[in-house]
Amino acid sequence: MKITNKKQLLNVLVYSILISYIIHLFLLFFVPSTHQWNIFFADGKDLLADFFNIARFSANKDVYLNPKGLGYTCYLPLSYMLLYPFIWLVDFNNMTLQECWLNPQAMICAFIFIVISIILFVHSLCCFVKKYNLSKLILIPLFISNLLFFSVERGNWIIVTAAFMYYFIAFYESDNKKERYFAATCLVIASVLKVYPVFLGIIYIQKKDFKIIVYCFILGIILTFLPFLTFKSGFRAIPTFLETLKWNSKTYAVELNPKFGLPYLCYWFGKALEKLISAPDGISNLFLRISSILIRVICVYAIILSFKVRKIFYKFLLIIMAALYFPAHSEYYCGLYLFPIILLFFSEEENFSRIESVIFLIFSIVLLQNIQIVYAGWFNITRIIVDVVSLMFFIYELINISIITFLKEGN
Repeated sequence: MKITNKKQLLNVLVYSILISYIIHLFLLFFVPSTHQWNIFFADGKDLLADFFNIARFSANKDVYLNPKGLGYTCYLPLSYMLLYPFIWLVDFNNMTLQECWLNPQAMICAFIFIVISIILFVHSLCCFVKKYNLSKLILIPLFISNLLFFSVERGNWIIVTAAFMYYFIAFYESDNKKERYFAATCLVIASVLKVYPVFLGIIYIQKKDFKIIVYCFILGIILTFLPFLTFKSGFRAIPTFLETLKWNSKTYAVELNPKFGLPYLCYWFGKALEKLISAPDGISNLFLRISSILIRVICVYAIILSFKVRKIFYKFLLIIMAALYFPAHSEYYCGLYLFPIILLFFSEEENFSRIESVIFLIFSIVLLQNIQIVYAGWFNITRIIVDVVSLMFFIYELINISIITFLKEGN
């Protein structure tokens, strides 16, 4: 049985998120014991830390060798170089994070960065909605979602990265040559800022658009390596960067920071078994290794399957989910990558089965809603639920798309 009224489905999604937003505000103001401030990282006690830390680590113009940032400077150099204008305005080199919060000029810099990020984010989504002829109503749950609030509080490049992803998906098939190259440029910038959006480049391989592929490759090389020359140590910093990246990926893969991923769920499940039922020591690490291999095999299969599907919703769902779950860890703000999946669902002319529509609706509501369920005052159960539901939605769609694809091939 098919659902033919996507407008009704959209209304359910919008009103559900609005209700969750109102309930969240009520609990925040009138029942503070529910820890609704946990919609932000660490209840907002680590305000804008990603922005300020990047600025502080970059201030001596040798970010990968700066003792303040050892173990944490895991972004490609463009992410640091782009903050140089703020470094010229404020002496971040001699500030602690706490001093940044108390410095009016530093806070103004963070405010400017957030405003620019939000403008790009809003404009890119408006372009997306216009391109796919969607109701602007769909923007409401996205703009008031917990994911956006969380990302704004972090002051992270993720908002800009997501915006460039949205620009890419909006314009990559444009009839206008300039818009197509704009889309390709946006994809490269997003990939250099956060690396894993590069998965979307698979679209160009599927289209066999070799001119664009060569353009992206050359621009990617330039934006990846040229910014190293803005550091005092230049290319000599590359080995340190690679060591930092390796350490960071290994360490943060199992930390309880909010994130998307199967391995860390399995790791902490193993830890619980070790504690609760005296399971053999090391079972958590075994679960971690097995789940790390398993999820990457699943992601590779999703990429391969994306070559066989024609429906744009399925194609981008498979690629974006692979980009989200393939890394050792994807921080919670990477959930912004999933917004195009929600938008593209409503852009499809064909209808979906009732069960698929209901599962999509559950996934979307859980992903976007704002109410925080917190245990012991710090452990955010909501974000665990978001990760589990997103994984289940990914696996369901992977099976569903496989059945649809191979049944058609069999016929």
